Amino acid sequence: MIEATKMFSRLMTALAVLTLDVASCLPSFALNGDQIGGFGFNVTESLLNPAEPGVTKDQVDRQAARLTYDARMSGAKTLRWFSTDVWPQWQCTNDPENADGTIDPNWQSVADSLLTNAQQNGLRVVVVLANATNSGFGGVAPNSSPATLKTWANHRAAVQGFDKYPASAHDCTNVPPYFSFSEASWFSNPLLSERLTQRFVTMARFLAKYPGLGGIELFNEPDYALTHTSSFWVPVTKMLTSVKNADRALATIPVYSGVAWWNATIIQQARASGAWSLEPFITVHNYTDARQTESKINSDLNGLVDYLTTIAPDKPIIIGEAGSSVSLSQLSDNAKMLRVLLGIYSRRHVGLWVWGDWFPDSDTDMKWDFNHRSVAGPSQAPFFFDQNRTASYSTGRSVPLSGGQPFTLSANVVSDPDAKINGVWAISLNSERFVGFSRAGIFAKPSSLPGIFAEPQPTYFFDQKTTPMRWAQIDRQGTQWQLRVFQCSKSGGAHTPIALLGLIEGTKRANVDQCPYSIEAINAEL
Repeated sequence: MIEATKMFSRLMTALAVLTLDVASCLPSFALNGDQIGGFGFNVTESLLNPAEPGVTKDQVDRQAARLTYDARMSGAKTLRWFSTDVWPQWQCTNDPENADGTIDPNWQSVADSLLTNAQQNGLRVVVVLANATNSGFGGVAPNSSPATLKTWANHRAAVQGFDKYPASAHDCTNVPPYFSFSEASWFSNPLLSERLTQRFVTMARFLAKYPGLGGIELFNEPDYALTHTSSFWVPVTKMLTSVKNADRALATIPVYSGVAWWNATIIQQARASGAWSLEPFITVHNYTDARQTESKINSDLNGLVDYLTTIAPDKPIIIGEAGSSVSLSQLSDNAKMLRVLLGIYSRRHVGLWVWGDWFPDSDTDMKWDFNHRSVAGPSQAPFFFDQNRTASYSTGRSVPLSGGQPFTLSANVVSDPDAKINGVWAISLNSERFVGFSRAGIFAKPSSLPGIFAEPQPTYFFDQKTTPMRWAQIDRQGTQWQLRVFQCSKSGGAHTPIALLGLIEGTKRANVDQCPYSIEAINAEL
């Protein structure tokens, strides 16, 4: 997330002196659902650790289902997940590796939830095995690690007897050695390098059994200077080879270093070590000032793709993190950034994974709010929702009901002091009101570019005031829109969609335990 800002001006200077005919060497590959690139999101919401007090595996499943649902509703086909993105932590740190070299089984449980739900929703998950941001293990800068380690240890000691870890797991005086060494030592010290290799192999073997696995990234943002040296690339080449050979199922799964390929020197070092032939594509992270004019942002991103194509004409390109580098208080700036990102992705055939799927309830900074449910949700509407159809129900329309009296369906935006639902769309069936979750609309439409964006899922709504609770969904069936209303049931009926349960749980307005099953009450064409 950091290296793009530092490198961009240098990149543009280099681009200015290039004389190659860039257009003649643009990649000819076409992205589709079977390739790892595509349009996607970085999972910036920390997933719950099911071993923590009060947390269950069912809760993690619902959280994962909500995340994958939101991704598809915003056109994504890929999710990138950091193994350190956990709340509040793993056993003794934010990294899943324990002091004895084992991997926390709760990391496996969370990965299972995310990968299983992703597969069921037609997404792929790229898993980042180690976070090297800030030149510190787990994204923790070396000078702050002692204090941070103490905080983690104090938490584990404080919840002893309430969490699900065995008693022996609460002594966090020992942690993996990486926290005590510089990042350069992870590669130059043979013991650390070998331990990292074995860690990656263990994690990869676990992940390999999931059809929802879309890729394995060894490091997020390894130190830029290190990536110019053979002392980095020689051990990393061994890591890449070992992970790729860890399981036959990984033969078709991209495994890559996570290096930012900003110049030809890095490529030369990778070639010399043999790693270049193992890398399935090149990746960079890019953040730009979204307050600039749309043409300037577009020009800069096109220039980035041109430059990367020039230095690596034989490799596909993935912008692994993309977003705004500055705070955004105006919806228009968020919308402008989204338009440019979607345009670059669809025109230039690069993989593009946006930074920012999570948002706080009362967020006033929209720099990373690229989620149809966020306060910047209206930015998504022109691309993934039928705005005209939504507007046509603003004053109410009569809907015929087979075998029953017609009813009036209306749609409006909620105004409520509760930030969780203020600004979301709601529907009313006569006098019964169902509150929704999306701030982009009520009719999620198929993309105008089929194949490169995910097909939408139903838009959901719920009425927590009824007993038992009722909920509704609107989705497209062929050429028709369909409204279905369900009543919650403790037994009998079909299983309630797990993504809906996750959405309801997030509002804290209803108990999802009352709705394991649902019975259809209304089915009408709109």
